[in-house]
Amino acid sequence: SEQTDLMDLLGSDLPVEGAPPGTYAWQDGPFLAALRSGHWVILDELNLAPQAVLEGLNSCLDHRATVYVPELAASFECPPSFRVFGCQNPLQQGGGRKGLPKSFLNRFTQVWMEELDAADMRAIAGSLFAALGAPLLEQLVGFVRALQAALARREFGAAGGPWDFNLRDVFRWCELMLALQAPPHWRPGAFLDALFLQRFRSESDRKAALRLYRESMGGCDAAQLPPLQPHFAVSSRWVQVGCAWLPRAAAQLPPPPPLQLLHGMLRPLQALILGVRMGWMCVVSGEGGAGKSSSLRLLAQLSGARLEETVLSTATDTTELLGCFEQTELSRLQLETLQEADELGRSLISQLAVVGVSEVSRKCLGQPTDRGRSRRGQRGVGRRAA
Repeated sequence: SEQTDLMDLLGSDLPVEGAPPGTYAWQDGPFLAALRSGHWVILDELNLAPQAVLEGLNSCLDHRATVYVPELAASFECPPSFRVFGCQNPLQQGGGRKGLPKSFLNRFTQVWMEELDAADMRAIAGSLFAALGAPLLEQLVGFVRALQAALARREFGAAGGPWDFNLRDVFRWCELMLALQAPPHWRPGAFLDALFLQRFRSESDRKAALRLYRESMGGCDAAQLPPLQPHFAVSSRWVQVGCAWLPRAAAQLPPPPPLQLLHGMLRPLQALILGVRMGWMCVVSGEGGAGKSSSLRLLAQLSGARLEETVLSTATDTTELLGCFEQTELSRLQLETLQEADELGRSLISQLAVVGVSEVSRKCLGQPTDRGRSRRGQRGVGRRAA
């Protein structure tokens, strides 16, 4: 990527695990490790690498076939079995990609990979999701390809492009049906809004995609699509929006600021709940003040999940997200202990409020609860009656 430097490829001095504090040793990077072992290496997203990285690899790729590591004051020759491959996406996909110098590209044998055609997509999907049947998989692949073709012709979807609907969308579609539906009554239209329609920026684009779905799929499924405005239900154990539902955990104490569940949030919430349910990452896009963060806060409140918020910027470093070595302070350890004790106390209070003081105390003391007494009483009455 744009943040990659030669240290990521060749290596650096890192702390030694299990050694005394302050002990550092050289650790080979993936490129140098592959070179010294004579293995093959792939440089993925090659046209995202900064110029300094490309220049640092020049000596390894030209007639010299060596790489010099200043930290070790040593040069390493490429063994005969060592091979370098590069992969990159076209410049039109953006994301900071740039054209590589011709002098650098001339060192590689260039190969162009064609996109997967319909037969390839059906073969791959059929090998992974054979339970859905070949006719249904052919319809799913046909709709995804028709949608991508219509967007490439700019029939709709001008706002928010460029779009890329591919085999991954077919995989998600199949995974949802296998997880939330039962054979042989497959209804792919139940997830159409969450997987496809919610990506578009305008209601006219969503209607155009819906018309294309009816034309591509046909049959009873296209005629019996679920309502686009999903219903919702919230109980003490579950939260459901449309076809998506999540179990609810104990409420957090003190409760967070209340948020309103608006009708305009239901369709995005359905897509978010499906993503959480399936373990997928979700990106919420929209104009400023549209309620992106509020929707996620509301979902966390409804499900009882703890939400950590971090604001990212151009100056954000990975150490701010993952952590780093810092000086140990006794006051910080005390604060962390107090926070853990506070969370434990809040959790216990929440359980007391839901289950009841008497039953929780009996469980802690190992005494039978009222439910246990009632069950034993019923068994006793049954024995006396017998």
